[in-house]
Amino acid sequence: MGGGGRAKRRSGVWRQQPVQLDGTLVNFTAPEISGTLTVGEVVADAALAIHGFQVTITEFATRYRKSQATTTGTVMLSAPMTGTLSSDFSLDTADGLALLPASWAPLRAWQPTGRVKGRIVVEGPLQDVRRWQVQLSAHAGELSARTLRLENALVEYRQHDGAATLQPFTALVYGGTVSATGTLRLDDPHRPFAATVSLANLELGRLARELAWNDQQVSGLVSGECAVSGAGDAVPGSLRGQGRLQVTNGRLF
Repeated sequence: MGGGGRAKRRSGVWRQQPVQLDGTLVNFTAPEISGTLTVGEVVADAALAIHGFQVTITEFATRYRKSQATTTGTVMLSAPMTGTLSSDFSLDTADGLALLPASWAPLRAWQPTGRVKGRIVVEGPLQDVRRWQVQLSAHAGELSARTLRLENALVEYRQHDGAATLQPFTALVYGGTVSATGTLRLDDPHRPFAATVSLANLELGRLARELAWNDQQVSGLVSGECAVSGAGDAVPGSLRGQGRLQVTNGRLF
């Protein structure tokens, strides 16, 4: 039997958060579902279509405080559960920190501020993060944490066949540029990784002002590079690396 529609409202509590679901089911033979799910301060508007084991997400729009994301894609509910999901997001850093578990408290102490916008695409077996295929592109006009301020920050992240790659992260900082690349093997129990961080033409005078070195007057440009590698399950003991630092036209007075 097809056609028709039925509206439902459900409410309850999940992990000490109030939950409310308002939705409508249309076409019982090939169900189409639209509704709003509220969990605490998180609100999600969803439009789904179900055809056998396949769920098509026409739109899943999520809002939390000043942040939002819109996700589309398909999910196969047969075992193992697989899918392809694409999400465009705009994340306020304060909102992101509020959603992190208590173990991330040291990061909150840095009081980061800013907004990150981007897109992430995930495909593969959804219940096994290590086997995800991921493409992430994001940017931020300005990110601040205590006295550190990054401008025009760009990041590209790829995850494919058990390898995670940062390619690269770039930003303007203290009048110069910083960039970073890295790799991590997710399919190795020791989690071997390698990373390189490069600095180019950071202004010492601007750095001194940002760090409130009021009793020091310095000038010049700093450039350098650092390469490090190791095993993720044995940090810091496994760390190995080398680097160089160069100061041009440096003055201390």
